[in-house]
Amino acid sequence: MVAFLYYIPVVKAILSWDYSIVIRPIFNGWDDFLYRNYRQTGCFGPSWNPQAKDMGGVLCLEILKGRDIPRKHLLSTFSQYTHIRVGNYSDYSPTVVNSDNGPRFRMKSYFTQDLYTNTLIEISLVNDGLYRDTVVGRVSIPAKELRDVRSFHGWIALENDGDAAGFVYLASKYRMPSDGEYESLKSEADLALDPGVGEQWQRQERGRSQNRIKIRAQLTSTFLEPSNNRQDVALDIGQGA
Repeated sequence: MVAFLYYIPVVKAILSWDYSIVIRPIFNGWDDFLYRNYRQTGCFGPSWNPQAKDMGGVLCLEILKGRDIPRKHLLSTFSQYTHIRVGNYSDYSPTVVNSDNGPRFRMKSYFTQDLYTNTLIEISLVNDGLYRDTVVGRVSIPAKELRDVRSFHGWIALENDGDAAGFVYLASKYRMPSDGEYESLKSEADLALDPGVGEQWQRQERGRSQNRIKIRAQLTSTFLEPSNNRQDVALDIGQGA
């Protein structure tokens, strides 16, 4: 039925238009508002606690993969990405297709600002829906703990309103100026955050809503085409950022 309607020009235009251009920024903007004003992870620095100190140093967070991710439909394939917030700064992974409940993100992010003793790092796993993003699960980690252990590798449990929401595998490095690896990690961070050319800087400039308009438009038009004209877009989704 949908394939038949696709041959009608007006209906095709209505069905093919990417409504996420309008809807996604609204929902993501609301999530940003809640983070800044209501979530504990948005409360950091001396303005919230006069005892808080700037720890300095360089933090590298790498989310490699996920497992045991809850899904609404057992046989469905869906796309997801990870979103990290550290103070006023954030980064997100490319969108990947989670077809085997073991998505592999291979996301590496660097942070050098807002690393206070009361900073809570927020890691979210997000469903990249057709029109809007929905959070699968979240976890918050004190930045001070990552500084104290310097290096961490392991599975981190996600929750959503108190319910278990799977796991993500996190590898972290926190280096202070007195550490031997500080200069090399700082060089990596400077390269990734270099204004105009750094990959992480470019992702931040695009924003997570704008970055996905092209991807979702391609998905919408592709899956509404008659079946004999469809193309496999899974690889393109994985290259979204």
